[in-house]
Amino acid sequence: MELENPRVRDCFYIELPLFQEQERGSLCFAELGTHIDFEIKRFFFISNVPVGASRAHHANQFTKQVFFCLRGSVKVEIDDGKNKDSVILSKQNVGLFLGEMLWRSIFFLEEDTLFLVICSTCYDKDDYITDYNIFLEKTR
Repeated sequence: MELENPRVRDCFYIELPLFQEQERGSLCFAELGTHIDFEIKRFFFISNVPVGASRAHHANQFTKQVFFCLRGSVKVEIDDGKNKDSVILSKQNVGLFLGEMLWRSIFFLEEDTLFLVICSTCYDKDDYITDYNIFLEKTR
């Protein structure tokens, strides 16, 4: 599968191996160093978000993340302070890597969406920039 990566810096797709069998279902996996290029310190799931609702609307100063939409679909809007792009995640084995200092907004497009976020750091509230104007100042 050929994916066109987003036009913002330090943001790209990660395609994981997916094995599908009619009788036994699907198996998808990731390995550190091969598919995920950072030590995983935290992960979390987001679910039960109403269709049309959104989350995130922030940037992380020190955290790298990979997003996976395990069920349903989401639109992710990404902004590096100069360039903006949006992508749809809807395949369980295709993730989106986001480096540090990227503004992100996540829009939930389907009922029963299950969204996974893999992080390079543990939670720290001081890592988050929630004011878009401060984000722009820091990216100049």
